[in-house]
Amino acid sequence: MQRLKIGPRLALSFGIMLLLMFVGTAVGLWQLNTIQEQAQRLHRADNQALAVLRVHDHVLILKDELQRLTRTHGAAAPFVEATLSLREDFVKTIDDAITTLGPPPRHTQQIEQLERIKISVPTQLDAIISLAQAGNWALVQAHLDNELLQVSQTTQALVEGINAEVTLEQQNALDRMRAMQQQALAIILIVSLLTLLAAAILGFVVTRSIAQPLAHLDRGARALAHGNFNHAISVSGSDELSHLSQVFNNTAAQLAHLYANLEQRVQERTEELHHRYRQLETSIAVGHHVTAILDLDQLLNYVVELIKERYGYYFVGVFLLDESGDYAIARAGTGEAGRFLRQSEFRLQTGEGIIGWVVKNRRLVRVDDVSQDNRYLHLDVLPATRSELALPLVMGKTVLGVLDIESDQLAAFRLDDLPVFQALADQVAIAIQNASLYEREKTRRQVAENLYEANQALSRTLELAEVLNLILEHLSRTVPSHRAAVMLQNKGELEIVAARGFPEAVNPLQLRISIKEDDVFQQIYQTRQPLVIPDVLQRPDWQHVANLPPARAWLGVPLTRFDQVIGMLSLARETPNAFSADEIKSAVTFAGQAAFVLENARLYDKIVRFTQELEQMVRERTIAFQEAYDQLERLDRTKSDFIRIAAHELRTPLTVMRGYSKMLLNDAAIAENPHRLELVKGIHTGAIRLQEIVTSMLDITKIDSRVLELYPEPLYLPSVIELTAQTFSEPLAERRQTLTMADMSKLPSIMADPDALQKVFYHLIANAIKYTPDGGKITITGRCLNGDSEAIEIVVSDTGIGIDPAAQELIFTKFYQTGELALHSTGKTIFKGAGPGLGLTIARGIVEAHHGKIWVESQGHNEETMPGSHFHVVLPLRQKN
Repeated sequence: MQRLKIGPRLALSFGIMLLLMFVGTAVGLWQLNTIQEQAQRLHRADNQALAVLRVHDHVLILKDELQRLTRTHGAAAPFVEATLSLREDFVKTIDDAITTLGPPPRHTQQIEQLERIKISVPTQLDAIISLAQAGNWALVQAHLDNELLQVSQTTQALVEGINAEVTLEQQNALDRMRAMQQQALAIILIVSLLTLLAAAILGFVVTRSIAQPLAHLDRGARALAHGNFNHAISVSGSDELSHLSQVFNNTAAQLAHLYANLEQRVQERTEELHHRYRQLETSIAVGHHVTAILDLDQLLNYVVELIKERYGYYFVGVFLLDESGDYAIARAGTGEAGRFLRQSEFRLQTGEGIIGWVVKNRRLVRVDDVSQDNRYLHLDVLPATRSELALPLVMGKTVLGVLDIESDQLAAFRLDDLPVFQALADQVAIAIQNASLYEREKTRRQVAENLYEANQALSRTLELAEVLNLILEHLSRTVPSHRAAVMLQNKGELEIVAARGFPEAVNPLQLRISIKEDDVFQQIYQTRQPLVIPDVLQRPDWQHVANLPPARAWLGVPLTRFDQVIGMLSLARETPNAFSADEIKSAVTFAGQAAFVLENARLYDKIVRFTQELEQMVRERTIAFQEAYDQLERLDRTKSDFIRIAAHELRTPLTVMRGYSKMLLNDAAIAENPHRLELVKGIHTGAIRLQEIVTSMLDITKIDSRVLELYPEPLYLPSVIELTAQTFSEPLAERRQTLTMADMSKLPSIMADPDALQKVFYHLIANAIKYTPDGGKITITGRCLNGDSEAIEIVVSDTGIGIDPAAQELIFTKFYQTGELALHSTGKTIFKGAGPGLGLTIARGIVEAHHGKIWVESQGHNEETMPGSHFHVVLPLRQKN
């Protein structure tokens, strides 16, 4: 039945079905027309979506092709020719899309956007052509990344908008088709009921032949509405419904193709976002953890393993520069290759290989195919490397090393990945710098502790053998090495006095190394500086000792004592470039301690031998000193006894002389004779002067014997000073000197012996008068002191000749005289007159007996400028018990 058209089918119903055929035919034609219109609308919508999608694809193709051409950095002419060709194809594609979208007002917005793209993209391509002709490929790349990206986003938005409209058109068409289906079914059902008796069987067959394809269409529409674009309607006939089913299948296939393209685009974008997220997550993870890791090896191993785990690359390694900056040494790496490179201390010279090139030029390198790059250095432990990315680890202006990433895929590193990896490398560089500083400081602290412990240990013994063992023990802690030896110079040879790390078959203590001109020890001896040889194989005069493992790096440190090189410390390692600058400094510091201790140990035997002789000499000298001291003590006692006896013996006749001379002065006969009167006055004055000297001698005796008796009582010190000063009114007038007392009314009373203090100020004023020239001034001032204990300070100042600083303490000793030594007293107030030299000694003894202090201040002795002197007396307010 389905092989016939609907018309012939209805004609078979003959006359009874005529009305039904008419109605059914009208309904069927109307329904078919409507479905075809909907199908055509769907077809137009699909074409419009495809046209916009072609524009979007063309934008992506244009961007990718231009980026490919830009990366070649070739001649500008091919680039311009290709760009113009791409522009023509792009403009044609946009024109086709505008034509497909149809005239306004439908899709007006999309057409306007396409028109703008049609104008803007050629303009941008013209600008890119200009930049390419100028050779500015960096700006060409920037235009491609920025401008075409915006165009791509705009076309992507157009595709999404058209897809939304297509979906809406599909939904509306399906709704109309279902509505018409229901209407057709209702009409057919009514006609069938009216003609049921006449054409039951034919009506059933005809109805079934029409309803079954429609049911298939309905199921297909429902499947399409639920997103099942792969659902196909079976076509078994050639009638209109079969044609409609074929159209429906074609439409569904086109929608499935569009949906698959969109799904692919979404998948690609999802993978891109996931890739970016993984990069960001890795960067955050590195930044979060590396700041907390201060162990350099642990830090580097963590970084390389994290990058390999997150990105799945073939190999990730970190190379750091040595202290000389000449070699990049493998410090961390993933897998067995990384372990091998670390253990073998694999190194690349600056400029060697891709890693050395990065160190030298301070720029990253991205190699899509290492077999095509002549800088690539093939390693047997990394046979599968196809592409490589090497990033410099830079801190400020200093290159620390290289982060090396290798892949077993060609072109594994995208251009837009480079900023992310460089930022990651910068984080690693900061962490490496922090860890290096911490490790360096930790090493220095450990070295300082080792040096301190070595100093403590070495200072506890002077036994030579023990000292040598301690030197080697602490040297190995301070500067580790494979072999170490202490060598001392002995008659043109170096003698090994202690060694460590030598094979059992070799006895280093029997080795003697002759000192030759310009050899290593001769250089150390002449310069007194350490000598480091990074690689002994590069030194032709190196003397290799038989039966010893070959040394590569060597360090010699002079042992210097009293500015003489007595030997050296020899340290050898079996790897080149092994000794760092910090280790050399530590070795020099340790060598200074070791040389000091060695010299002390070598002198220890001499000291032991001289000890007994010195002890005997000390005993003899001690006995001699004791005898001399006893003799001096006897002489001092004898002198004191003589002074005391002489003073007592002289007091009685002096008293008689003073009494008789005073009587003679009062005698009228003597007073009438001027000559005799002058003689008597001289006798009386001399007796008084001699009486004062005897009194001073007795005071000195009491002070020396510490038997000076004081009788403290409350007194007002200015009154005592004023009373004492009045006794010098006559000498002051004779010398035309002025004595001034400052206002001391605010000074409090003190507990002191007034007679004793009167003697103190008597001697101070007399001394000031004696050493101040005629017409000079004497000033007495006072003040209160409020320090740890309350006291009064009196200062007697003069404008005299001053006192030399060297004599300012000697003047307080017994019998000390300034100037020329006089054998007799010439006067107590005559300018620079000679005296017994007891006044200031008595003054100090009395002041100290009062628990006070006395001293003098003067700028020096000068009889022309007269700097003057200031005698300070400090007395406490209350006396101690």
